[in-house]
Amino acid sequence: MTSYRNFLNHIRRFGVLNTAKEIMLRLHDWYCERLYNVETTASSHDFNAETKDKNAHYYDTFHYSSCFYLLKYIPLPEETVLIDIGSGKARFLIAAATKRFRKLIGVEFSDLVKVAEENLGKMRFRRTRDIEFIAGDAQQYPIPHEVNVIFFNNPFKGTILDKVISNIETSLQKSPRKILIIYSNYLHFEEQIRGKDWIKVIHRGKLPQQVSYGIYEAAQ
Repeated sequence: MTSYRNFLNHIRRFGVLNTAKEIMLRLHDWYCERLYNVETTASSHDFNAETKDKNAHYYDTFHYSSCFYLLKYIPLPEETVLIDIGSGKARFLIAAATKRFRKLIGVEFSDLVKVAEENLGKMRFRRTRDIEFIAGDAQQYPIPHEVNVIFFNNPFKGTILDKVISNIETSLQKSPRKILIIYSNYLHFEEQIRGKDWIKVIHRGKLPQQVSYGIYEAAQ
């Protein structure tokens, strides 16, 4: 009954066409979960910051179609060290691992990191071998000098995001290079980078799930 009510509420809010699109996206998610032998769907108990900080957001799944859509912005995966900050159950990293990346890193504060490790451990059709998960606070995590792509699925805002951006700048100062930043639902990010001329907007758009995304270049 609850699912039926949610279905009707979705139609009232988004219309029949968008509801049909959402159904197709979820069917594709269901297919990918079984194809790759993983379980990344969000539940009501998932929260990606045990501190319950008001600046931290609940874990929410990102449609696989959106993952693959954003991965197209990375031209040479075999030369890329990609870090997912606020990686949750690792859906984005699972999509990335179907390609041959140099290395993938997930940073997650909550116990979801254990689920992420289990998912990558049993994943089928995995092409990236070097995958590391960091259980800890993203604010305290120094960005490794070899990282050249960073993904955020809107994991936090405010002071947490500001500190992470500061960590990116520190990494660039210590090891000058270009970092591609992919940010889903970019509103909070663009508020925090206002006035920071070392981060430039490359592209903004909408994902298949009708969520905004931004592509940025950070360089020193």
